[in-house]
Amino acid sequence: MTLTLHPVGALGAEVSGVNLKDLAPAQAQELKQALGRHGVLFFRKQTLAPEE
Repeated sequence: MTLTLHPVGALGAEVSGVNLKDLAPAQAQELKQALGRHGVLFFRKQTLAPEE
């Protein structure tokens, strides 16, 4: 699946095309870079247990 970023206003980006439970190392690196650029990342429709 392809990671896609959609800027949200002046701060942040919504991330789609990623399942945080099955994050590949390359995707993790992309997310780190995106966090540096956008400051805040929003992930919708993720199902994670509290310990995850």
